[in-house]
Amino acid sequence: MPADQQVQPSEKDRTLWFCNFPTGRFANAIFQFLFAEYVASRLGANVILGGLRAMHDPTIFQALDLPDETERCSRLRQNLPPNILTLGVDRARGPDADVQLIEDLFLTTNSQILAIDGYFQYDTHYIARDEHYLSVFDKYIALNSNHTTFQKVCKIIATQLSNLFRTTYLICIHLRRGDYVDNVSSPAFFTTDVALAMEEIREITTYNRISNFTIFVATDDSQWVRSVFNKVKLPVLTSADLQGLPALASSPPMDPLLFDIAAMASCDLFVASNSSLSILGALMNTRANVFLRPTSSGGRLIPFDPWHTQVLFKA
Repeated sequence: MPADQQVQPSEKDRTLWFCNFPTGRFANAIFQFLFAEYVASRLGANVILGGLRAMHDPTIFQALDLPDETERCSRLRQNLPPNILTLGVDRARGPDADVQLIEDLFLTTNSQILAIDGYFQYDTHYIARDEHYLSVFDKYIALNSNHTTFQKVCKIIATQLSNLFRTTYLICIHLRRGDYVDNVSSPAFFTTDVALAMEEIREITTYNRISNFTIFVATDDSQWVRSVFNKVKLPVLTSADLQGLPALASSPPMDPLLFDIAAMASCDLFVASNSSLSILGALMNTRANVFLRPTSSGGRLIPFDPWHTQVLFKA
């Protein structure tokens, strides 16, 4: 089915339940939401969002100002078990094929309700080339819009960062630890090598004669970050430092994760982790001209285009 072909809704009221994600992190839920809205616009279906509760992070219901239908999903599923369709697992297949699978299942089953399971972290060029996908991203995520609380807060932080560091070159390094360190056997859970990242940064700043730069580290383990960078006597900033600045003070305090995302979205050079959060921040960034990320084989970091990359590399 061509990406620009709008599927006409049937006479029946079709509903997609995206209710099967009780775990995961914030960016995982964002990618799931993007696909839910994308497929709804393609098929003319209703969408019920429930269960997109990111562990330890703000929920996307709060961030994107969405109704949380988790309880409704639970009640409906008890009374009418829906068809369960697991999608988004075969990255190479892409969203077009998955939309067609959903359409075919609607047409071949008596149920007007489908429960969709999966992560939907397709290669990002699918978002870039499809007007439906891109319009959802622009409406809910991109910083050129003020549609959601997420966009408004990230834009406030990004603007203040630009003001604070307007005379310096802002480098953001995303160092994800936490669950990656705890699950080293997972093929996707490999961490960014700090020494390699700093080697790349030194080469780039030296070649471009950039002597005045600031390093912000987006991380879920600021204590570890401090110990590592203190050993090499290199000052860095984390979200904890920014939260203490009067220009960024708020009541209640803004979530540290939003500081990290805003820094990823507004820096001049971005060193990513192998993480959906990194790719989300990179997609939001319209300023940087250097994007680097690690690979499972180790060695030098590789350059990447945020709009034409895999969300996660796997060993």
